[in-house]
Parts: sequence; C-alpha cells; structure tokens
Amino acid sequence: MFSIFRRKKDSPSQPPAQVDSPEFTSGPIESPLLIDFAPRKIRYAGETQGAWFASYIHEAGLLVLDNDGGVQQQLPCPPVDRVVKVGDRLVGIDWQHAWGRRWGYSSAGDREHASGYDAMTGDRLWHKERGLGAMVAGKYALGRDKALPGTPYELFELATGKALWSVTTYEPATADDGTTLYLLEQSGKIRALDIATGHERWAVEPDAPRRNSGYLCRVLLPTEAGVWYVAHPEDEKALLICLDPSSGDVTEEVSFNGWVNNLVQVADGILVAHEFGVALLADRSLTPVIDNLPEATCRSDGSGLVSYSSDRTTLCWADAPTTNVSWCKLGDDWHGLRVDDGVATLSSDTKLLRWPLNYRPKNTTGPVEARLSCPSPDASDFEPAMVSFAGPALVTVQHESRGRLVVKIPNTGLAKGDSVAIGGFVVGPGGSSKPTAIEYRDGSGEQVRRYTGDAQPNDSEATEVGKLVKPKKAGVPKAIKKLVATLTEFGLIDPLSSADLRKLSQRIFPGGELDDSAAARVLQHLHGETGALSRGFLCHDWRFGQETDDVVAEFATCLTKESIEIAQLGQKPDELHVRTTIRGEENDAWADLSEGGLQALASFINRQLEAAGSEVRVHTLATDGDWHAYLIRPTAEASTMSASGLAGIEGVA
Repeated sequence: MFSIFRRKKDSPSQPPAQVDSPEFTSGPIESPLLIDFAPRKIRYAGETQGAWFASYIHEAGLLVLDNDGGVQQQLPCPPVDRVVKVGDRLVGIDWQHAWGRRWGYSSAGDREHASGYDAMTGDRLWHKERGLGAMVAGKYALGRDKALPGTPYELFELATGKALWSVTTYEPATADDGTTLYLLEQSGKIRALDIATGHERWAVEPDAPRRNSGYLCRVLLPTEAGVWYVAHPEDEKALLICLDPSSGDVTEEVSFNGWVNNLVQVADGILVAHEFGVALLADRSLTPVIDNLPEATCRSDGSGLVSYSSDRTTLCWADAPTTNVSWCKLGDDWHGLRVDDGVATLSSDTKLLRWPLNYRPKNTTGPVEARLSCPSPDASDFEPAMVSFAGPALVTVQHESRGRLVVKIPNTGLAKGDSVAIGGFVVGPGGSSKPTAIEYRDGSGEQVRRYTGDAQPNDSEATEVGKLVKPKKAGVPKAIKKLVATLTEFGLIDPLSSADLRKLSQRIFPGGELDDSAAARVLQHLHGETGALSRGFLCHDWRFGQETDDVVAEFATCLTKESIEIAQLGQKPDELHVRTTIRGEENDAWADLSEGGLQALASFINRQLEAAGSEVRVHTLATDGDWHAYLIRPTAEASTMSASGLAGIEGVA
C-alpha cells in the first residue's frame, strides 16, 4: 500500500499530519501537476480546508494528498466518490452522482445505491438502497430506499443519517441557498421548501413557453437577484428566467439565440454554457467569454472558470471570466472535471491532473509540461516470497498465505529458489490482489526494487500533457461564407442571416475546415432528407429501402418541371417496378438494385431522362458517412457550380 503519511524532509521527528489541519510540504500549486497512481485505479474525491482526496476504486483507502501530489495520510475508508466536511466530521459518500445528478442520462453499470462513511474510521453512517435525489446545503441529502411510484424522499443529515422530513417529488433537479431548497421537477413544476421544516413556501407551474420539462438543461441557480432557470420555447432559442425567491414570480427574462446547457454563478455574474462555448450574463447583457468550443462543459469555483470541449480534447481556463482565457489541446482523454479553490482537477482511470486557474503560460503556443508525481509503495508493504520460476518476461513466486503469484517484470536474473520480497499489492474488480513491485539482491549483492508496467515511482520528472493553442476566432471562415453564397446563388438554400451563418459554421464545421462533403452536409443540416426536393436535393441513409415505401416519388418531386413522369408500381427484394411516361407514352420496367442500391436507382432514372431528351441528370454529391446525397439539376448548371468552387459534385450517377 502507499505510505500512511510522509514527514517533512527537514523535520524527521514530526508526527503525521491531521486531516482537519494538514501540514503540507509545499505552498499553493502554481503550475500543472500530474499524479500517476498506476496501476491502481482511483477517483478524485474533492477537497476541504486545504486537504484534497483521492479514493481507490476497488479497495479501501482514502488518500489525503498535498500540493506536490504526496500522500499525507491513508484513511481506512471504503471506496467513495466524494468527501465533504460536515461540522467536525469528514463524510465519505459512495454515490455515483455525488457531484451532481443529471436525470435521464443513466447508462448500464450505474450504481443506484448510496452510502455514507466516517472517512476517518471507515464506519458506515447511513445507506439508501435507491440512492439520493440530491445533496442539500452541504450537510443534508434527499434519499430513499424504495423505487416504487410515489415513494417520498427523506431529507436526512449526512453526518448521522437522521431523517428530518420527507417530500414526494419526481426526478427533481435541485439547488439551495442554505435556507431554501428549490426543486425543478420533471413536469416543469418549480417548488421552494424550507430546509429546516420541509414546509412548501411556494410552487409555480410555468406556462408552455417558460416551462422546462423533460431533461434538457434542467438546472436551477439561486443568486442574490433570484432563482434562475432555463427554458427552450422553440428550437435553437432559450429563455433565461429569474424567479423571486420569496414568491416564485418572474422578475427577469433574457433571450439567448441557441441551446443552453448549464448556468454557473461567478462573482461577475452568471456563466452561460451553450452549444458554441460560454458567455457571461451581467446586467441583462450577454458577453462572449469562450467562443468556438462546441458543447462546452463549464465549471467554476465562484471566481475563475475552466471548460473543455465535448470531445474532451480542448481545455480553456481563466482565474476570472473578464480576463483572457488560455487554451490548451490536451494529450489524453480526461473524463472528469472538478474545480475548487482556484484549482481544476481532471481525472482518468489512474491519473489526476491538477490545473491552477491562475496558471499563465509565457507563450500562446507550445507544449505544456506538468510536474509528475508517482506515489510509491511503502517498504512496510513488502512481504517475503520465494521464486518458483523466472523467465525473460516475468517471475512466478510462492507466497506463504497468498499462494502463487505472477510478477510481470523482465530480465531479473533471478532463479528458482531465490528469496525475494513482493509489494505494491493492487486489488482488482473481482477482489483478488496482485503485486506490482519486487525487491531482491542482484548478482553484485545490491538491493534492487523494480516495478511492473507503468508503476515507476518518480517524484521529480516533468511530462508533457498538452499543447497551447491560440483561441479560435468567432468569425465565419471565408471558405464557409463562399460555400453558403454559392448554394444560395443556385437556389439550393435561402439567404442566411449573420447569426444563422455563424450557427451553421460552428455546428457543422467547428474546426473551420471543409472537405468535399461540405455541400451535402450543409444541405442535409438545413433541409433534412426530403425538405429540398423541389430545389433538386435528395439524401438518404444507405438503408433507404427500409425507410420509405416510395423513393421513386421523391425523385419524381425533384423532376416536376421536366417532360417526364416516373412512378413506382411495386417492389420485390432488390427490385423496383417503375413506370416512366415520356410525352404520353408509358413504359414499365424493373430497376435492378442488387448491385448498387440507391445509386443503381439513380442511374436507372438518368437513363430515362436521357431517353426523354432532358438536360437534367441525377448528380452524386460526396458525403461523410454511410448516406447518399444527390443533386438533380441540368448538367451544364452542375458544371457551373463546380467551376464556381462547389466541391463534391462527383458526376452523373
């Protein structure tokens, strides 16, 4: 196991630090710090009063860490998701949604139950079989033991499990201001309850344009001005609504042109995380803070902010929304993001990356290095064993009580019968443990300690964690403007406003780069599959035969101005019975789709158009996936489009 505590290097006789008043060996963190616990799997568990915590996932052990990534203490607490300080007690909470619940976003393997532990002793304080609805005011929680419809939630004390009152509610998004608990229910109803008594102070059911129902951006944010929430009265439109905390009456509304994902309070106002980035709401006006960061996840400690993109590749941070935001392209995939007291913490299975919000790189581009800390196994953790086999890639040892174990370390020079010590035991999902380190004497008699795989403790190295990048400009790239202008010129789309053009650019081309599929993607985004048939655009998934009974009719709609009529009479597997009428003369034929599917049908229709003497043809448009797109226009016009720079017209089908 890891060392129970580390003493200050200049004070060998100093006693171990206490959790409620840790004595760290360093000051505030000023640059990124990477702590690698491999091969142990861990999770960030929060911080309180200067101490911060990491919890093992598959074994007991709550680590108290300092700002150098060193282990100050290891507490005998079962695996937990978060640690909170309630009065004089540290409470470890084993609940998957301990950092905030998003109803409607569950997945296979989610842990529904919730338990609370005394972090110092590991004693269980309470258990809720059906989990929690929310944590409240830092010292309470809403929980229940049954999932039957109508089962009420109990408000209970986190430190003791004592129930205070109950309330019947359904999938509530919650927030509180210390004295009042606000509930935004799945139906859209908003309620205010007295935390001390459970008494309902008021309840409102907003009308349709102002109702937040379902699961889209279900968030409540109490501020000094009132309680804010978000409604989406129509597609791509949002209302930021403020309620009087004493009555629930609407006191303020602010319109936003787009989808809103979250609201976060800071000293300067409210951060609005939206589909394109983050904006600051202050004095009824919205100011961009981060642009061109799609579906940004935003966190704040009340003053600074940190945000990363939906694909978890770009990190943005600042110590205040009104200062310049720095950008970094991350080298790894980090699936967690928390912020407290000026430091953001990103998580992976075995690593934690600490990122100070006041970190200001000297340059705007170039690599970002983090100090690397790899907590090492303690010498007392090693246990004697005897080698039963030693090969070029691994060592098999026999342990008195643990039995036969494999240590995957190559080229040890050991032989059968040699005495060794094994340590760094890691517990896996099934509860079995395996060693990750071995000690032995080499041929010269020197004591050697070696580690498996990535378990190479080193407290002094630095490692690259990403590269600084310049913020993306909020404007629309010239290539996208030209593409839209060409599509507009030829009547494939209607003119777009500046706001709609910017939306389209950020939604479809967040990186600003176009390829041959750009025209098809824009047309599909604006029109869908069949919304532009009269304009001569048609698209379908490659499984078109399963999606519509009459694809021929869709092509026919694109050809209403031509002296030809086509209609589908019937179908067989891989064949369509089609009637073509040219200048009153009918011709029935079977179109064979066995080889080319929809592409074969397009070729069949082109042959009919040629027979009719039409200048129109079905032209193939390049796409970016398993779907087909077609442009039904005169060949000369398609050539003019290509000459105008419209890429992706691949010729007659």
